[in-house]
Amino acid sequence: MSKLINLKKWLTIEDASRHLSSIFDEPVKNYDIYRFALDGHLKLSVNLVNHAIAKKCRVASLENVPKIKALDGDDLIPLGMRLDDDNYLVKDKDIISISGVMDLMMLGNEALDIEHEYQRLTSGVKVTLVCLEGAYVQDPNNGGIYELQDHFKNDVESMKNKNNYYPAASLPNDAALVLRTRAISEFIESVSDIKKSEKPLIETERSTLLTIIAALAKEAHIDIGKTSKAGELIANMTQQLGAAVGATTIETHLKKIPQSLKNRAK
Repeated sequence: MSKLINLKKWLTIEDASRHLSSIFDEPVKNYDIYRFALDGHLKLSVNLVNHAIAKKCRVASLENVPKIKALDGDDLIPLGMRLDDDNYLVKDKDIISISGVMDLMMLGNEALDIEHEYQRLTSGVKVTLVCLEGAYVQDPNNGGIYELQDHFKNDVESMKNKNNYYPAASLPNDAALVLRTRAISEFIESVSDIKKSEKPLIETERSTLLTIIAALAKEAHIDIGKTSKAGELIANMTQQLGAAVGATTIETHLKKIPQSLKNRAK
């Protein structure tokens, strides 16, 4: 699979699990992929095999979003899916057909679908949450965003009427969850970057940092020979920085300074 993956545009969840397991040399289950997607680490997609009906969306600032008056007062309610404090997704009125592999936006019911699958596979709780705004997907090729639609009746005449459509409560039953190979590569790279950042210090790096600490402590008139008192003093300083380090941990490192300075002096 690893040798041929570049020839494929996407993988099934099962194939992606096997591929990631071989890359990281540890088991990666289907539910792990769902969790990574829910937590924003991995972009999950859906293959709309038999097409899907949708309304195209545009991003609009709050001031440009259509609004309606609330039923219990004069407050105005924005008509759209909220992205952040200033931006909303506003959908067009036209019904269109979309197909191919689309990325899940993880904003509405598509996220609930994935949460349901994760809970099902991990013997978790039943997902009872609902989202009235629908399910959202994005075309990875042009960035187009779509709200999936469903309709009240299946006959041809009814499907011609725009008023018979409403936001879909879930992804289409005949759609398949997949992972684009590009998304898999980006995920592997991101995890590799984390591992690089977690690389333990080599002895020369540790010696250099201890020497710097000793120099700064001397400049600040902190007697590092009294490790317990110095540890408490420096711990208070780290709290003032908003990045607290425990006094005991600091004391442990301070005790290593004399030997480190001795070694560098040779």
